[in-house]
Amino acid sequence: MNPGALDYQLDSAIVTGLAALPAVPPAASRVVRIGSVPIYGHAVLAPMSGVCEQPFRWICRRAGASAVYTEFVSSDGLVRNNRHTERMLAFSEDERPVAAQLFGSDPSVVFDAVQKIENMGVDIIDVNFGCPVRKVVKRDAGSALLKNPELLGRVLRAAVDAARRVPVTAKIRSGWQSVNAREIATIVEANGAAAVAVHGRTQAMGYSGKADWGVIRAVKETVTIPVIGNGDVFSSDAAVQMLNQTGCDLVMVARGAQGAPWLFAQINAAFAGELPPNVEWAQRVEIAAMHLALLLRQRTELIAVRSFRKHLGFYTRGAPDSATFRREVFRCDSASEVLTRMNEYSEFLAQVDESVPKSRWSHTSDTQGPFTTSTEYDT
Repeated sequence: MNPGALDYQLDSAIVTGLAALPAVPPAASRVVRIGSVPIYGHAVLAPMSGVCEQPFRWICRRAGASAVYTEFVSSDGLVRNNRHTERMLAFSEDERPVAAQLFGSDPSVVFDAVQKIENMGVDIIDVNFGCPVRKVVKRDAGSALLKNPELLGRVLRAAVDAARRVPVTAKIRSGWQSVNAREIATIVEANGAAAVAVHGRTQAMGYSGKADWGVIRAVKETVTIPVIGNGDVFSSDAAVQMLNQTGCDLVMVARGAQGAPWLFAQINAAFAGELPPNVEWAQRVEIAAMHLALLLRQRTELIAVRSFRKHLGFYTRGAPDSATFRREVFRCDSASEVLTRMNEYSEFLAQVDESVPKSRWSHTSDTQGPFTTSTEYDT
């Protein structure tokens, strides 16, 4: 396909995706101030590695996220001028307010990294003390610092001292193996953080089990800075319940937004006392196609298509014949082919009755389409 034809295909995907994406703005009457930065509404997008790329953040903000966070980046990578690390922090004006998150365990390195991030023009800088994954904790960073409150305090103080114009915040977990979130939050506040986000799981839990919102409530009762609640917000009802049960100032949405950026529109509607907008399967694929088109505007074709695969899994999770669709897409060699298959799949999904429970999908005798290969849908 010639470049002009692909450009037309990308433009069409973006226009169609925007029409499919519900957008409910955050409540202008509710404001939480993080330092000098006003955050309007109730729900922010959490920093997620490999997920919170610029196009996804833009879509979430468009849907109604009150603020967005970048993927977390290494302070070591920043001070070494790693181009990939720097590229992960690129953002557009439409994303504001935007927070950049970094991790590290050396106060001097964190100091230099924060100065560099601040010069990029972000609104908030967040220090990660919550990541549970091995590659981070083995470097004594992320949630590993929950075991070393003294060093955690020095790392945060270095970040606060380095930032001259923007507020610095922290994201923590309930603890390492046992819960010490109140102690850590007190240290976070004492070292100058403008807000603290609390994930109601310990490092040992990873992402298993159920988040303990009681820990979030305990932190809220302990500190005077804004508290952002995180963990198990997979629906608008959960967002409302978390705010009501914990008294937190903002709700942070992480995995619940993967493949569902419209969740922010649904959350805003719920807090406004309105019926949350429904997003049908065909619309979801149209939004996903827009996501790919935006990636293609920023990256080479090969990198964009490969990067999009994980997002496609999120968007089509539980959809009719999605496993068959994904297999076909993953065999495509070009972005044009992927977009064509997505358009065909969207047309197929438009024929499917959305009222049928997703766990019990089955083809009717008159349902035909390019992805009808079995008598059941995967969930």
